[in-house]
Amino acid sequence: MTAPSPRPRITRRITPLPELADQRVPAWRFTRLAALWICAIVVGLAVSGLIMTSLVTMKVTVSGSGILEPASIWSARSLESGVLERVLVRTGDEVRAGQPVAILDSLETSSQLADLRVQLRATRIDANHLERSSVIQSALAGAQLQSADARVARARTALRLAMVQFQVNGDPDSVARAMSERVHVGLDSPSADLLAAESDATAAHTQVRAADLASFDVDRRRADADRIDQQLRSADARLARLAIRAPASGVVLTDQVELLRGVSV
Repeated sequence: MTAPSPRPRITRRITPLPELADQRVPAWRFTRLAALWICAIVVGLAVSGLIMTSLVTMKVTVSGSGILEPASIWSARSLESGVLERVLVRTGDEVRAGQPVAILDSLETSSQLADLRVQLRATRIDANHLERSSVIQSALAGAQLQSADARVARARTALRLAMVQFQVNGDPDSVARAMSERVHVGLDSPSADLLAAESDATAAHTQVRAADLASFDVDRRRADADRIDQQLRSADARLARLAIRAPASGVVLTDQVELLRGVSV
């Protein structure tokens, strides 16, 4: 056997690329300047992009289909029971918190308010009339009492003078009361005048006490006026509660809410 012949070796020579700074490469200056300009442009675009991103606001609108669900739902409730007389809003209307959206039938409450106002006015007029009349009656009773006391004093003086004239000893009032037990021409007339004056004085005292009692009638009518006024305030508050108000600001969602007129709630 013969030995195999050795394979020939192939040698490759790799020539390295020349450096850009090598002046022996053609157009080396142009290549270097182009590379520098490209780097500067890239850096400038990056910086401009960052600046524009921080300064420019873009509004992006996305179109699509779907169903919007409300974040919260409030029910408008009535504080009083009754029949809806008026509906003040429509479906889709925007309302504010506390805004009236419907009103219940207020005919009965309004009539009651009108009657109470008439009663209150009449009661106050009556109370004022009684108060002024009481003042006048008190003044008249006082004047009559003074006049009656003056007549008693004059009649007592006249009887005392008659007693001195006819030499009768004693108290004039006792002598006048004893007139029915005796007959005396000089003393009977002044005694009768004294008894009549004392009777008038007693009646005048009674009228003064009656005038004082009239103040109780004034107080009673004032109390009646206060009671009616309280009823009027209660009816007025109920009338205010007949208005159904929005519990919060938002949009009316009830379908065909305007057709609820006449519904009992």
